[in-house]
Amino acid sequence: MRTAAFFVFLLFCAYALVARWYFVCEMRGHCNPVSPQAPEEDIRPKTLEVREGDTVLLSGYDHFAFDSASVAPRLNADNTAFLDTLAALMKQDSNRRLTITGLYRPGEKTFAPAAFLKISALPAPTGSAAC
Repeated sequence: MRTAAFFVFLLFCAYALVARWYFVCEMRGHCNPVSPQAPEEDIRPKTLEVREGDTVLLSGYDHFAFDSASVAPRLNADNTAFLDTLAALMKQDSNRRLTITGLYRPGEKTFAPAAFLKISALPAPTGSAAC
């Protein structure tokens, strides 16, 4: 009887070892060390420009890049030079106004605003709410 119990205990230990390995290594992926990935090359089009009417004041600068979860741009040296030059142009003539116009990505061409953005389409509230 003791031999059978010892054999069952050995089988349980082997099962627990395999189950632990499967869960930790295969399901969680903690066994294989992740090699550090090389940073992605930051490729930006050099078509950023500033116009005054039909006259191009600044051109040939890198576009601004944004991370997917951030509203702050990732600036490079070219972006800093663009902003410095633009600030100097704005200081020269205090009556100038800057209008920023962005471009749509190809996937955004058919984008329609969501219903919750159409506030004017909502019915006017009736009555008054008592607190």
